[in-house]
Amino acid sequence: MSNMWGNPEFLAVVFSVLVASYHVGAWRQRVDNGRNGIAAQMAQFREVATQNFARIDARFDGVERQLRASQDIRAADERWKGVMESKLDGHDGRILRLEHAEVV
Repeated sequence: MSNMWGNPEFLAVVFSVLVASYHVGAWRQRVDNGRNGIAAQMAQFREVATQNFARIDARFDGVERQLRASQDIRAADERWKGVMESKLDGHDGRILRLEHAEVV
């Protein structure tokens, strides 16, 4: 057994295994740190995207309210025009009857 520890080739293999395991551990730590960093960046991205979409939704809500108000105003305007056209048609009929009555 003591002869094994004195063998330089065996010590080189043991040292290589130790160095390789250290490098694998360091590599795994970098991978874990990278994964955690990416997860944190994705969470931050989701938060920013959520805020931006909320802002866009609020703007669309404002546009929709304006469109509804515009449509309501247009509908009221069309009703008013219909009423005025009916009144004008009635007045035209009366004028024609009066003109026709004067001619006779």
